[in-house]
Amino acid sequence: MSRAMSGDSKKMPKAGRYEYPTRTLDDCVDELRKAWESSKSYVQPRDSFASAIKSSAKSGAFNTLIGSMAMFRLVETGGGEIRWTDLAKQIVHGKGDEVTKAKEQATRNVTLFGDIFDKFGPNFTDDNLRLFLKDNATADIAEANSLAPVVGKLLKKHTQYLTTSKSGGGDKEDMQSGTGLGGKGESGTSAPALTGYTDFNLGDLGMVRVSKEDSIDKWDKMKAALDIIIGTNTGQTAQPAQTKKSG
Repeated sequence: MSRAMSGDSKKMPKAGRYEYPTRTLDDCVDELRKAWESSKSYVQPRDSFASAIKSSAKSGAFNTLIGSMAMFRLVETGGGEIRWTDLAKQIVHGKGDEVTKAKEQATRNVTLFGDIFDKFGPNFTDDNLRLFLKDNATADIAEANSLAPVVGKLLKKHTQYLTTSKSGGGDKEDMQSGTGLGGKGESGTSAPALTGYTDFNLGDLGMVRVSKEDSIDKWDKMKAALDIIIGTNTGQTAQPAQTKKSG
């Protein structure tokens, strides 16, 4: 983050080692649109920007708004000016998928939001947040208890802009169900098979899932790669996993 961008964000509240905004992304974007309609300029003196959105540059509310904008990296500040970033321009003037991607990036620029979402997904609880703030954010336990509902309420207004695609790991469906390839869910039952795939049983090495379309050809290529990775070359042909019949 640039020095100019971080100046206003230093005024933001903190949850342990994390800073977080007090205004939502939607609030910030709405105010940017107001400023644009008034000035049609991407660079404005603070006083002019404040006047454009019917605020006072000396008010605490205005300073926390600009601080929030800086945390989302929608603006840069310094020299008595407020300057739009390319990300802000894309959100305000972009179309369709451009806006969707830009809003996710802006939300993830608030590290606290991205870290919590990547750990718990959209269905987090206050207790999840309390433990996260205590253990991951190194917040004092009393602070974690009081801030969990505050952070949770704010984050819930932004989960619509976040996806699991950047959180790493395996297939999205497997991540949501709490299972991996050939793994078991939290209840201990086998993961449901995905249609369009064949599971190859590698014995003690586990399972490999390959698309049924040209599966043998794909398996030959995968096996060559696995031979290099795990250092084996038995010459045996893997067999599709047998699904047990119920009843």
